[in-house]
Amino acid sequence: MNERVKKLLLVYAVIAAVLGAYAVIVLGFNISLPCIFRKITGLKCPGCGNTGFVINAFHFRFVEALRSNYMFIPEMLYVGYAAVYASAAYLRTGKADFMIKPGWLNIVFLVMFLGWWVIRNIAGL
Repeated sequence: MNERVKKLLLVYAVIAAVLGAYAVIVLGFNISLPCIFRKITGLKCPGCGNTGFVINAFHFRFVEALRSNYMFIPEMLYVGYAAVYASAAYLRTGKADFMIKPGWLNIVFLVMFLGWWVIRNIAGL
C-alpha cells in the first residue's frame, strides 16, 4: 500500500473515531454540542438540526428526522461527493484539491444552503 493511501486511510480513521465518539456521547448521555450561532442570534443556522436528524434516523423516526433539518440529506450528498473528489485528487496528484469540480455544483449547493438558511428562519422550520 503506498504512502498516499495510508495517509488518506488515517485521515478517514480519525474522522470516523471522532464521529463515533460524538455519537456515543450524544446517544449514550444525551449531550450534544450547542449551535453557537443560534445561541448568539436566536436564529437557526443551516446545520441546526443535523444531530437531531441523526438521532431520529437511528431510532427509525424518519419523518421527525427530516423535520429536524430538511437540508441534511443534500448536505451529506455534497460532503460525500467532496470527500470522494478530494480523495481521488490526492491519490492521483499527491496534493489536496478542495476546489470541487464541476464548479457549478458548488454554486448550486451554496444557493441551496443560503436559501435554506433564510427560508427556515422566515418560515420557522
